[in-house]
Amino acid sequence: MPSQNNLTTNHNFLSPTGFKLVINREKFANTEYFCTSASLPNVSLGVAETNFQQFKGYVPGDVTHEELTVRIAVDEDLVVYKEILDWIYRNRDVKEIEVHDATLLIMSSSFDASKSKQIQLTNMFPTSIASLEFNTQNTDVEYFQADVSFRYDYYKFL
Repeated sequence: MPSQNNLTTNHNFLSPTGFKLVINREKFANTEYFCTSASLPNVSLGVAETNFQQFKGYVPGDVTHEELTVRIAVDEDLVVYKEILDWIYRNRDVKEIEVHDATLLIMSSSFDASKSKQIQLTNMFPTSIASLEFNTQNTDVEYFQADVSFRYDYYKFL
C-alpha cells in the first residue's frame, strides 16, 4: 500500500480568480491594476535520443518555457496600452534590453494574501501587444482587452 505521508493537508481547490501580476510598481502600475487574466506558462523537458548497439534510449534534454500571456483591460486614455507599447519601443531602440522580474501572486481560496503563492519570472520583457479594432458596426459595447506576451528566462516558486 502506498505511503500517505506526502499527501497534502489542504483540500481546497485553487481559484482561477485570485491572482495579481506585479512587474515594477513604479513603471507598470497600470499593467498590474488592469490585468484581468494570466496563464502560468507551459514548461516542457526536451528529450534526446541515444543509441547503443540495437537499443534506443532517451535522456532528458533542455527545459523550454512558453511565453507568459496576460490580458489587460484597456482604459479610455490608453495609458495601460501605451505603458507596454513604450516598453517594446524602448527595447527596440537601445543596446541594452530593459528587463524586469515579475511576480505572479496566486491567492488562497479564502483570498488571504499571507497564504498566497508567489511565482517569480526572471528577466521578463514584452514581445507583443494585441491590436485594438475599432468598429462602428458593433451594436453592443464590449470594452477593449488586449493580450500581451512576455519572454523571460525562467520561473520559480518563491
